[in-house]
Amino acid sequence: MSEERIEPAIVIGLGVGGVTASIYLSRMGIQPLAFEGGQIGGHVLKLETIDDYSGFKGSGRQLADEFEKQLKFNNIEVVALVHAHVLRP
Repeated sequence: MSEERIEPAIVIGLGVGGVTASIYLSRMGIQPLAFEGGQIGGHVLKLETIDDYSGFKGSGRQLADEFEKQLKFNNIEVVALVHAHVLRP
């Protein structure tokens, strides 16, 4: 049996919104547990050029790298989310 943990907040998905929520929670003193099923950055990874995100100009990969740096800087724990498929008879 695994040890029970009670988290003050969880964030599911680390696209732009999830990363932003995680960072703001951390800055407010609420340390979230963040789950990601793919790669940090989500859909921005598909973009070659981003020129309309406040204070940033570059590729989606570069923005995702900045997201990862911010998550680490704020000591946000990221857990790989395993996808489950429900099969119906």
